[in-house]
Amino acid sequence: VASKEGTLVIDLPQGLDIVDKKATSTANTATDDDETDEEKESVVWDVDTLPPSPTDYAPLCVRIEYMVTNPRGGVRFMLPDELNPNRIPHMYTYCGPFGGLCDGARTWMPCRDSLKDTCTFRIELVVPASCVAVCSGRLVGQSLDAQKIYRSFRFVVNAKTSCSLIGFAVGPFRMHVAENMPRVTHFCAPDYLTDLTTSTEYKDPHILPFFETYLNARYPFETYAQIFVEDPPEECQYFAGLSILDQRVLYGQTIIDRQLPSQVIQVKGFVGSWIAGAIGIQTTKDAWVLVGVVGHLVNMYVRAVFGEEEYGYRIQLAMDALTTMELVADGNGSPHLIYGDVDVYGEYDPFYMPFLEAKAPLILHMMEQTVEVHNGTKHLHIALQRIVSQGAKCTRQVDDKKDQSLSDSSTGHDEAKVRAMTTRSFLQIVKSTAGVLGRDLTGMFATKWIYGRSMPFFSVGVWFNRKANHTEVVLEQSTLEPRRNAFVGSVKVTIVEASGEYSYHKRLEHTRHKWDFPCHSKVRKRRRVRQTLHQSDDEYPHPLGLGLNDTPVYWVKIDPECTWLRHMVMYQPDFNWMEQLLSDYKCVRSRVHAARALALYPLSHEKPHV
Repeated sequence: VASKEGTLVIDLPQGLDIVDKKATSTANTATDDDETDEEKESVVWDVDTLPPSPTDYAPLCVRIEYMVTNPRGGVRFMLPDELNPNRIPHMYTYCGPFGGLCDGARTWMPCRDSLKDTCTFRIELVVPASCVAVCSGRLVGQSLDAQKIYRSFRFVVNAKTSCSLIGFAVGPFRMHVAENMPRVTHFCAPDYLTDLTTSTEYKDPHILPFFETYLNARYPFETYAQIFVEDPPEECQYFAGLSILDQRVLYGQTIIDRQLPSQVIQVKGFVGSWIAGAIGIQTTKDAWVLVGVVGHLVNMYVRAVFGEEEYGYRIQLAMDALTTMELVADGNGSPHLIYGDVDVYGEYDPFYMPFLEAKAPLILHMMEQTVEVHNGTKHLHIALQRIVSQGAKCTRQVDDKKDQSLSDSSTGHDEAKVRAMTTRSFLQIVKSTAGVLGRDLTGMFATKWIYGRSMPFFSVGVWFNRKANHTEVVLEQSTLEPRRNAFVGSVKVTIVEASGEYSYHKRLEHTRHKWDFPCHSKVRKRRRVRQTLHQSDDEYPHPLGLGLNDTPVYWVKIDPECTWLRHMVMYQPDFNWMEQLLSDYKCVRSRVHAARALALYPLSHEKPHV
């Protein structure tokens, strides 16, 4: 009897003897010593030998033979039809959020379809001889039947993972393997092979060695494969050691503007297969941790490979997306970051994923900026390395049966629970890594930004007082959530003058603040030294200001590093916006704000300095 919670009760027939495990352990040890090399190689595909049981009895083998007819979920068959008569027949698995929690593995195989239950797998796929099967795990063998009609592919997943993260695809795919990276394979339809070769030419460093170096750990699966298929429900779906991507991500040699978005999606699939497949989460309440870690690692790759400008622009786009979701939300405000627990028979709101993908990486960005602005240490980087190393230690390898001792089997189930990420464990690891400066991460920070909802809206006005020779800044705070207290914290104010940049940290405690900042420069005209033809951009000394105004204050920035989840509307004279747009070469977010502010001057006579 299989209950709704997933418990399987089997009535054993009378007269069945239950053998004590201790009585059989000695005999098994003696037989293992006499194994030949050929027998040890056959252990790779050994579906009869069971792993040690955590109980005091010998393991019980349950074989279930079944057939799925008229499947309604879990897989998608792409066959020719009236609209697409030339479509190449193929099929692939698809999943809901977090690896198919609500509509994935339980629709195709009897299993404990929960996030915290992990195990190893032996998978055999029998497909037509003209097709190729790609699956999670390492390919250990393939064979043809006697009539050469069907081909059998055998895969082994030695790293413990959730059954909902097992994916596969079958079709007449073409394979591409880079010469310098044989552990990564790429598959696509025959018509897209040329585009596949172009799209998978990554910039140095390659995604695999980059993240192995960044996380100080080896990729938990022996191989990684990515498959480009037609019309998947999501642009990127990651499984254990595998990702299924939309073939529209591919681009040809004559297209250059698709390189960045294409590689970002491929990096997301690789990182998701690592973090979700080898570490995972315990419940859907911790979904934001998985989404946040994956998004943050993707941002770190973009920063290292494509530069600081592209990284800052991604942060700005995520902030804009979060602001839009806040504005279009109902009267109760934006949803909570902590989603309610969903079991395998529940329904997970698919529209909740864009919210998590926008806010969760920003939360990790805030953690990084909150601590590193004071001591400069990479505490979040070190914390992620610890999380990945803990997951690697808890992964059990079954290539060698002698490594599975009785002590390992008695604690394996508990370790599998420990290695899965939760909100509390993640914050505790980051807090312990950050030291004294991270003591607030599990306190006020978590209460305000993780367990709470909504975000502040700042309205800032800037004006230079010539008579008093100081800059006046007025900041008003508001929220869309009714009866919400003002957000409290420290905000950075940066004033760019003719003599340099000056930063101040101010405390926000009320809904309205007014500050006066002294001016360190005198009002004077300065001629601009133009860049000559033989000077490169790096050799040219970029001057502060373009001389568009006669005030020593060029522009003002509030929270330039985005340490707050906020939306800011700023008011300053148009000549300050022009100076900021043309001269602030350090921060792309600053130039985006200036361009958007200047777009609010629609008439020519309203912007005489442009």
